[in-house]
Amino acid sequence: MADCHTVLVADHNAGEAELFKKCLQAKGYRVLCASNGDTAYGISKNDTVDVALINRDIRSMDGKSLLCRIRENGNMPIIVFADDLSAGDKITCLNLGADDVLETPGDPLEMVARVGAQTRRYFLLNPAWCSNDDEHRLRIGELCLDTDNLTLSKNGEVIQITPNEYKILHTMMRYPGRAFSKEDLCRAINGMIYSNYENAIMVHIFHLREKIEDDSKKPRYIKNIRGVGYMMSDK
Repeated sequence: MADCHTVLVADHNAGEAELFKKCLQAKGYRVLCASNGDTAYGISKNDTVDVALINRDIRSMDGKSLLCRIRENGNMPIIVFADDLSAGDKITCLNLGADDVLETPGDPLEMVARVGAQTRRYFLLNPAWCSNDDEHRLRIGELCLDTDNLTLSKNGEVIQITPNEYKILHTMMRYPGRAFSKEDLCRAINGMIYSNYENAIMVHIFHLREKIEDDSKKPRYIKNIRGVGYMMSDK
């Protein structure tokens, strides 16, 4: 199963988009669909997207322009697809920043497999995301989260945190530099969304900052990402 990764499917072909969506959801991905380039770009800016699938021929903003604009704002894996890709098209898309190019129609499970390969490469094999000194400890700056003992320490001193605070930190420290929405963090705690969850997440973040930051009003670790949510970082 996918580790709650979110896939943006930018495709004007409703039937094709729905097929990709069903196949990806069957593997555990969260899927957001957009039928035009402008909407897709808005989603990429305002939601947590881990992988983008872009139809080269999408309308209102063509696929190559959408690829460039998304790439300007982040390093997420991007897969471009179309039903008549020439060798020149493939080279152009790769040079513009695509991580993979796929000719369609074809077996939708191949697309799912390519999404899986990209998420593994990006989230598990990319050194920029690996802040563990071993498989049982997550480290960012002076913070260390021990996933065996379920404890948090800062400069070697244990900090008392609640179970929900632990779940939030565990989620965010696994992927430093990734933006998480309040909805993402609510799912990390409860596995589902409930009423008034946004206020609850804000309270948890407030208490975590009080515990881990030298100055909670100028956070070093848990940063606000405008229009999205929060990000764990030491930069």
